[in-house]
Amino acid sequence: MNSETKIDIRRLFYTVLGIAILGAGVALAVRAGLGTSPLDVLIELVHFKIGISVGRLTFFCQVMMVVIALILWPKTIGIGTVMAMFLTQFPIDLVYDLVGTYDSFYINLFLCVIGTALTAFGAAVIIRAGLGMGTYEALTFSISNRFKIKYLYVKYGLEAIFLLLLILFHGTIGIGTLISYLFLGKLITVFIPVTEKWISFPD
Repeated sequence: MNSETKIDIRRLFYTVLGIAILGAGVALAVRAGLGTSPLDVLIELVHFKIGISVGRLTFFCQVMMVVIALILWPKTIGIGTVMAMFLTQFPIDLVYDLVGTYDSFYINLFLCVIGTALTAFGAAVIIRAGLGMGTYEALTFSISNRFKIKYLYVKYGLEAIFLLLLILFHGTIGIGTLISYLFLGKLITVFIPVTEKWISFPD
């Protein structure tokens, strides 16, 4: 087996690992019942308004993000992006079924915080694997690179738009939504250099 094949296998492994971590984080945040990311809450709101399933709406949003990212900065898209689109639901469903529901606000808050941190770390691992970013991060980084705007500014800007839409359409904004808005993007930027130290690939 040549070195290039070995590198590809390692990158595939870390892509799958990142997807698993990210999916577990999303599941914990959802299980907490305190609200998820502004985009996820907006998708759920549209689901209740027009009746299209959450899965279909999510997939449609992902396709739109990929199309925009391909136009603005194609380097953010790769096989890892496609893998994330189709595989993330499996760890979400698995962890969601394993974790029970709790009446305690503090336990749910703990789940929400841990879930947000895991989501950010999983996204950073996927980015480090170098086979393409998750759809949302691909969109964010493509806008950032194309228009020379700091990643966090783009992240907060997009989330602010989704929050505004939630307010306009009378959506429910929970503490988990605010935690995601305030900390998810920042945590990703914190975890990216961490993964660069922990995960290395041969030249």
